[in-house]
Amino acid sequence: KLELETAGGYNGSFVVHAQKEWAPFAADRFLALVRSGHYDGEKLILVAGSELQLGVYTPDPTTQQRRILERIKPEEGGSPRSNTAGRVAFVPELPAEKIKDYAKLDLPTIGNQNGGNTRIMVHLADNAAKYDGAGMRPFGQLEFGGLAALRRAHSPMAMVEDADGSGEGSFAKRVDMARVSTEGNAYLDAEFPELSTIVRATVIETWRERKYAYTAPGAAQR
Repeated sequence: KLELETAGGYNGSFVVHAQKEWAPFAADRFLALVRSGHYDGEKLILVAGSELQLGVYTPDPTTQQRRILERIKPEEGGSPRSNTAGRVAFVPELPAEKIKDYAKLDLPTIGNQNGGNTRIMVHLADNAAKYDGAGMRPFGQLEFGGLAALRRAHSPMAMVEDADGSGEGSFAKRVDMARVSTEGNAYLDAEFPELSTIVRATVIETWRERKYAYTAPGAAQR
Protein backbone atom coordinates (compact mmCIF):
# COMPACT_ATOMS: atom_id res chain seq x y z
CA LYS A 1 0.00 0.00 0.00
CA LEU A 2 1.53 3.29 -1.11
CA GLU A 3 0.37 6.83 -0.32
CA LEU A 4 1.02 9.82 -2.56
CA GLU A 5 0.52 13.19 -0.84
CA THR A 6 -0.35 16.14 -3.05
CA ALA A 7 -0.53 19.92 -2.68
CA GLY A 8 -1.45 22.82 -4.93
CA GLY A 9 -4.42 22.44 -7.26
CA TYR A 10 -5.56 19.43 -5.24
CA ASN A 11 -4.54 19.19 -1.59
CA GLY A 12 -4.83 15.74 -0.10
CA SER A 13 -3.56 12.28 -0.80
CA PHE A 14 -4.44 9.12 -2.67
CA VAL A 15 -3.48 5.55 -1.92
CA VAL A 16 -2.49 2.85 -4.41
CA HIS A 17 -2.84 -0.80 -3.46
CA ALA A 18 -0.15 -2.63 -5.45
CA GLN A 19 -1.22 -6.20 -6.21
CA LYS A 20 1.71 -8.54 -6.88
CA GLU A 21 -0.61 -11.29 -8.06
CA TRP A 22 -1.78 -9.05 -10.94
CA ALA A 23 1.63 -8.06 -12.30
CA PRO A 24 4.55 -9.09 -10.04
CA PHE A 25 7.39 -7.29 -11.83
CA ALA A 26 5.45 -4.05 -12.30
CA ALA A 27 4.34 -4.00 -8.65
CA ASP A 28 7.94 -4.46 -7.48
CA ARG A 29 9.12 -1.78 -9.88
CA PHE A 30 6.60 0.76 -8.59
CA LEU A 31 7.56 -0.01 -5.00
CA ALA A 32 11.25 0.56 -5.83
CA LEU A 33 10.51 3.87 -7.56
CA VAL A 34 8.48 5.14 -4.63
CA ARG A 35 11.19 4.15 -2.14
CA SER A 36 13.82 5.94 -4.23
CA GLY A 37 11.77 9.16 -4.18
CA HIS A 38 11.35 9.17 -7.94
CA TYR A 39 7.86 10.71 -7.89
CA ASP A 40 8.51 13.22 -5.09
CA GLY A 41 8.04 16.77 -6.35
CA GLU A 42 6.42 15.78 -9.63
CA LYS A 43 3.63 17.96 -11.02
CA LEU A 44 0.43 16.40 -12.33
CA ILE A 45 0.81 17.71 -15.86
CA LEU A 46 -0.88 15.04 -17.93
CA VAL A 47 -4.51 14.74 -16.90
CA ALA A 48 -6.55 14.20 -20.03
CA GLY A 49 -10.16 13.13 -19.65
CA SER A 50 -10.08 9.42 -18.90
CA GLU A 51 -6.49 9.12 -17.69
CA LEU A 52 -3.77 10.65 -15.54
CA GLN A 53 -0.10 9.89 -16.04
CA LEU A 54 2.80 10.06 -13.58
CA GLY A 55 6.51 9.59 -14.13
CA VAL A 56 6.34 11.65 -17.32
CA TYR A 57 9.46 13.58 -16.29
CA THR A 58 11.86 14.07 -13.37
CA PRO A 59 11.36 17.28 -11.33
CA ASP A 60 15.12 17.89 -11.31
CA PRO A 61 16.60 16.83 -14.69
CA THR A 62 20.02 16.36 -13.06
CA THR A 63 18.78 13.50 -10.86
CA GLN A 64 17.04 10.17 -11.33
CA GLN A 65 18.03 10.03 -15.01
CA ARG A 66 19.29 6.47 -14.64
CA ARG A 67 15.75 5.35 -13.88
CA ILE A 68 14.68 6.30 -17.39
CA LEU A 69 17.17 3.80 -18.83
CA GLU A 70 15.79 0.88 -16.83
CA ARG A 71 13.14 -1.50 -18.10
CA ILE A 72 10.55 -3.75 -16.50
CA LYS A 73 10.85 -7.47 -17.14
CA PRO A 74 7.89 -8.71 -19.25
CA GLU A 75 5.15 -10.29 -17.16
CA GLU A 76 4.73 -14.01 -17.70
CA GLY A 77 2.64 -15.13 -14.73
CA GLY A 78 0.17 -13.60 -12.36
CA SER A 79 -3.53 -12.90 -12.90
CA PRO A 80 -3.96 -10.07 -15.44
CA ARG A 81 -6.69 -7.50 -14.80
CA SER A 82 -8.57 -5.17 -17.12
CA ASN A 83 -7.81 -1.44 -17.47
CA THR A 84 -10.95 -0.20 -15.72
CA ALA A 85 -11.52 2.95 -13.66
CA GLY A 86 -9.28 3.24 -10.62
CA ARG A 87 -6.65 0.79 -11.86
CA VAL A 88 -2.98 1.72 -12.22
CA ALA A 89 -0.54 0.41 -14.86
CA PHE A 90 2.84 1.21 -16.39
CA VAL A 91 2.66 2.76 -19.84
CA PRO A 92 4.36 0.34 -22.27
CA GLU A 93 6.86 1.34 -24.90
CA LEU A 94 5.39 1.48 -28.38
CA PRO A 95 6.95 0.96 -31.82
CA ALA A 96 7.54 4.03 -33.97
CA GLU A 97 4.47 3.50 -36.16
CA LYS A 98 2.20 3.43 -33.11
CA ILE A 99 3.77 6.59 -31.71
CA LYS A 100 2.88 8.36 -34.97
CA ASP A 101 -0.74 7.30 -34.53
CA TYR A 102 -0.88 8.83 -31.05
CA ALA A 103 0.74 12.02 -32.32
CA LYS A 104 -2.35 12.57 -34.48
CA LEU A 105 -4.35 13.02 -31.25
CA ASP A 106 -2.33 16.19 -30.48
CA LEU A 107 -1.28 14.76 -27.11
CA PRO A 108 2.19 14.08 -25.75
CA THR A 109 2.83 10.61 -27.09
CA ILE A 110 1.97 7.74 -24.79
CA GLY A 111 4.89 5.73 -26.12
CA ASN A 112 7.80 8.04 -25.49
CA GLN A 113 11.25 7.18 -24.18
CA ASN A 114 9.87 6.91 -20.64
CA GLY A 115 7.39 4.20 -21.56
CA GLY A 116 7.84 0.95 -19.74
CA ASN A 117 10.07 2.22 -16.96
CA THR A 118 8.81 5.19 -14.90
CA ARG A 119 5.60 6.33 -16.55
CA ILE A 120 2.37 5.05 -15.05
CA MET A 121 -1.26 5.62 -15.96
CA VAL A 122 -4.10 6.01 -13.50
CA HIS A 123 -7.38 5.21 -15.24
CA LEU A 124 -9.97 7.85 -14.39
CA ALA A 125 -12.57 5.98 -16.46
CA ASP A 126 -13.04 2.55 -17.99
CA ASN A 127 -10.27 2.29 -20.62
CA ALA A 128 -10.52 -1.46 -21.16
CA ALA A 129 -11.56 -1.20 -24.79
CA LYS A 130 -8.67 1.18 -25.48
CA TYR A 131 -5.80 -0.52 -23.65
CA ASP A 132 -6.59 -4.18 -22.91
CA GLY A 133 -4.46 -6.30 -25.21
CA ALA A 134 -2.12 -3.38 -25.94
CA GLY A 135 0.55 -4.35 -23.43
CA MET A 136 -0.83 -2.27 -20.56
CA ARG A 137 -1.29 -4.49 -17.52
CA PRO A 138 -2.62 -3.05 -14.24
CA PHE A 139 -0.54 -3.69 -11.12
CA GLY A 140 -2.62 -1.73 -8.62
CA GLN A 141 -5.91 -0.16 -7.61
CA LEU A 142 -6.76 3.21 -6.07
CA GLU A 143 -8.18 3.09 -2.57
CA PHE A 144 -11.79 4.23 -2.16
CA GLY A 145 -12.11 7.98 -2.67
CA GLY A 146 -8.88 8.36 -4.63
CA LEU A 147 -10.57 8.27 -8.01
CA ALA A 148 -12.97 11.11 -7.22
CA ALA A 149 -10.12 13.17 -5.76
CA LEU A 150 -7.87 12.83 -8.81
CA ARG A 151 -10.71 13.74 -11.15
CA ARG A 152 -10.69 17.16 -9.46
CA ALA A 153 -7.00 17.76 -10.16
CA HIS A 154 -6.28 20.77 -12.36
CA SER A 155 -5.37 19.78 -15.90
CA PRO A 156 -3.34 22.07 -18.19
CA MET A 157 -4.13 19.56 -20.94
CA ALA A 158 -7.91 19.99 -20.52
CA MET A 159 -9.93 20.60 -23.64
CA VAL A 160 -11.94 23.82 -24.07
CA GLU A 161 -14.58 24.38 -26.72
CA ASP A 162 -13.63 26.55 -29.67
CA ALA A 163 -15.21 30.01 -29.79
CA ASP A 164 -16.82 29.25 -33.15
CA GLY A 165 -18.97 26.59 -31.52
CA SER A 166 -17.63 23.85 -33.75
CA GLY A 167 -17.35 21.55 -30.74
CA GLU A 168 -13.94 20.27 -31.83
CA GLY A 169 -12.10 22.02 -29.01
CA SER A 170 -8.44 22.77 -28.42
CA PHE A 171 -6.02 22.77 -25.51
CA ALA A 172 -6.35 25.77 -23.20
CA LYS A 173 -2.58 25.95 -22.74
CA ARG A 174 -0.03 23.50 -23.95
CA VAL A 175 2.72 22.17 -21.75
CA ASP A 176 6.02 22.28 -23.63
CA MET A 177 7.32 18.77 -22.99
CA ALA A 178 10.74 19.65 -24.42
CA ARG A 179 11.15 22.34 -21.76
CA VAL A 180 9.83 20.01 -19.10
CA SER A 181 12.52 17.45 -19.95
CA THR A 182 15.34 20.02 -19.72
CA GLU A 183 14.07 22.47 -17.07
CA GLY A 184 11.76 20.34 -14.92
CA ASN A 185 9.85 22.14 -12.19
CA ALA A 186 11.60 25.46 -12.78
CA TYR A 187 9.60 25.81 -16.00
CA LEU A 188 6.35 24.40 -14.60
CA ASP A 189 6.40 26.57 -11.47
CA ALA A 190 6.77 29.68 -13.61
CA GLU A 191 4.20 28.82 -16.28
CA PHE A 192 1.68 26.62 -14.45
CA PRO A 193 1.62 27.62 -10.74
CA GLU A 194 -1.86 26.10 -10.32
CA LEU A 195 -0.66 22.53 -10.86
CA SER A 196 -0.98 19.87 -8.20
CA THR A 197 2.32 18.51 -6.89
CA ILE A 198 3.20 15.14 -5.41
CA VAL A 199 4.86 16.29 -2.19
CA ARG A 200 6.02 12.78 -1.34
CA ALA A 201 5.22 9.16 -2.04
CA THR A 202 5.67 6.67 0.77
CA VAL A 203 5.15 2.98 1.48
CA ILE A 204 2.61 2.72 4.31
CA GLU A 205 2.19 -1.05 4.30
CA THR A 206 4.27 -3.83 2.74
CA TRP A 207 2.97 -7.14 1.42
CA ARG A 208 4.52 -8.94 4.38
CA GLU A 209 2.88 -6.59 6.85
CA ARG A 210 -0.46 -7.03 5.10
CA LYS A 211 -0.13 -10.80 5.24
CA TYR A 212 0.42 -10.83 9.01
CA ALA A 213 -1.84 -7.88 9.87
CA TYR A 214 -4.72 -10.14 10.88
CA THR A 215 -4.87 -13.00 13.34
CA ALA A 216 -6.36 -16.17 11.94
CA PRO A 217 -9.80 -17.02 13.37
CA GLY A 218 -9.42 -19.06 16.55
CA ALA A 219 -5.71 -18.28 16.92
CA ALA A 220 -4.43 -17.23 20.33
CA GLN A 221 -3.89 -13.50 20.81
CA ARG A 222 -0.38 -12.39 21.80
